[in-house]
Amino acid sequence: MAEAVLWLVLARTMIAAVPMRWWRASLGRVDTAPAPVARSIRPAPPVCRVAVAVDRAARRLPLNTACLPRAMAVQWMLRRRRIGSTLVVGLASGGAPARYDLHAWVEADGITVIGADQRRYARGLALTHR
Repeated sequence: MAEAVLWLVLARTMIAAVPMRWWRASLGRVDTAPAPVARSIRPAPPVCRVAVAVDRAARRLPLNTACLPRAMAVQWMLRRRRIGSTLVVGLASGGAPARYDLHAWVEADGITVIGADQRRYARGLALTHR
């Protein structure tokens, strides 16, 4: 869980203080392919362990660790483990965009790993590493 805390704090700091153009590449390359079809029902055990560690760490931190910092932490941790994944930022369907109409989640093998409530969001920016 210590690793998850480190990545969450780094993600939160980067979101608040560093322009996205400087850290976006660390999350993967822009992927314009459609969402992959799920290959299984649930993620592989190492992927689940990463997601659980990030969720637990986020609940214990006094920082605002909403969906984007959590997704960034998971993406970085999976990349360190050489597990391919995609961080997706989606825009709420319908209506004019507002500050909180965005949602971020991570997919591995077509399965959502973290940020599960993405049903009402249209897939936008997707950053993939393999």
